[in-house]
This record gives sequence, structure tokens and C-alpha cells, in this order.
Amino acid sequence: MNSHWINENVGVIDTVGLGYEGAIASYVVRGSRGAALVDVGHAATARNVVDGARALGVDPRSIEYLFITHHHMDHMGAVPHILKELPEARVVVQEDSIRFLVEPSRLVQATYEVFGDEYVPRIGSMPPTPPERIEPLREDGSYDLGGLTIRPLYTPGHTPSHTSFYLEELSAVFTGDTVCLSRAGLPILLPAASPPMIEVKSAVASLDKIRSLRPKLLLMPHFGHVDYSDEFLERNKETIIHFNDRVSELFSRGMKSEEIASELRKELLQELSGLNIDEFTRKVMLGKFLDVTVMGYVGALLRRRK
Repeated sequence: MNSHWINENVGVIDTVGLGYEGAIASYVVRGSRGAALVDVGHAATARNVVDGARALGVDPRSIEYLFITHHHMDHMGAVPHILKELPEARVVVQEDSIRFLVEPSRLVQATYEVFGDEYVPRIGSMPPTPPERIEPLREDGSYDLGGLTIRPLYTPGHTPSHTSFYLEELSAVFTGDTVCLSRAGLPILLPAASPPMIEVKSAVASLDKIRSLRPKLLLMPHFGHVDYSDEFLERNKETIIHFNDRVSELFSRGMKSEEIASELRKELLQELSGLNIDEFTRKVMLGKFLDVTVMGYVGALLRRRK
């Protein structure tokens, strides 16, 4: 498991999500007064997050907040498990997502159904989170860790209540799933478009909102950090729009989600022709994640028909 400091205040923990390195990240922010985690991965890898924080020299007792970008299990599934080891921490999440923490059974079941039996042990179980440990996000407020200020940035699209976080003094944005999935060393991007739907216009507008901040650093859950550039965000926008256009075209031909995913898989593999493709890319990113992405786009198409 790889945990390291990106700079003196922000560290990345590889949660080894779904059993693979470089798949799902959690981030540590350390100020002079306290620390925070931003997204915490699946329930099955909760131990990796706590151990990763300790490996970075962060005492779990100093962690005041768990900032959660949205309610999907690869971002908050570990919350109730991690809280047992963080006596001072509160979960900070947009109000619409609180119900998924307090009563997660439907979320867990839906996640299992989408990913299939093979992935259930790698996702893990998620018991309810005690309501007294949850704090509704102060959307117009800020959170002080001592010399470091974290501000919420409302970025819908991936989900209606998706929220990124802006680390003001370092001009860094924890993007959540506003940006696409990527794999180190490979040229492709994959939109994070989970069922039941993605809202493409909102997703593009949220990227523009991040652009308006002109941050220096983008910290992504899937996976890693990059120095900000307009070109990087533009490429993400183009990818989100391209997938929307391509899925719409194939759907209009009467193709089902599985058939659309198969066609897009061929196109992406063509882009990767001649490159070394690891198991995660082949089996998960271009397998299950691509299937899920197509379901999200098809869900949006079906919603527009109603």
C-alpha cells in the first residue's frame, strides 16, 4: 500500500480499492490544529485508510473531519468502520446524502447488484453510521484545520448533490468524481457516470466551476494528483461529451447497454493498441467500470424520454 505526502500538508492514501493499487484514493489534510480525510473508499479497505494515515504520521485522534464528496460506496463505504478508530471525527456530507449513511441498506444492495457477486467481498458491508457523528455540509461555510481552510464547492453532475472541496491556502481542489477515471501511464479517460444517471450539462458546468478557481493542484479519487491546466479540464469535458454522443448514437440504433459497452470497449482497446495493459485496466476499468458508465448514460437517455 502506497501512502505519501504530496506536499507538507496533503497526503494520498492508496486504499487498494477492489484489490488493486492506483484505483481508489483517500486524502489526508493536516493543519496546525487538526487533520481531515477526504473520501475514504470502500468498507473492505477501511483498515488500509487508518493504517495509511498512521504511516504518514497522522494520529487518528487528531482527525476532526471526514469530508465526503458524495454517497457512493467507493467514497464513503468505509465511514462507519473508520469512525470507530477516530474518536473526535465527524462526517461532513451534503444533507441529501445523510440518509445513505444513516440507513445504507438500499445503497449497499444496489451497489452489489451493479457490480455483481464477484466484487461483493471487495466492496464490503456498511452498517449504519450513528447520526450524532454526522454533520450536514455548510455549503456557504468553511472548515479551519489551523492555517488551512477547506471550503465546499457544489459540483453536481455525477450525482445531484456531489460536492468537491477547495483547500484555499494551497489552491488545491479535491475533485471527487467531477473528473474522469484514469490509469497511470495510459492515454484514455473514462467518465464517472454511475446509475441511475449522469447529468451531462451539470457535469460540464461543474468542471467550469473548478476552472474558474484557477487552482494549482487537482486531487482525484480515481486516481492521483495533477498540476492544474486548462487543457486537462478541457480533455475531461470533451470525454464526458464524447461518451454522451457515442452512447446516444448507439442507443438510437436499438443497442442495449451491454452491447453499447462492448462497442465502446473495442474502441478504447484500439486506442491502447500496442501498450501494456494491466489486469485492473483490462478487467475493471474497461470491464465493470465501463459497464457502469454506460448504464449511467443510458439512464439519462431514458429519463429524458419520460
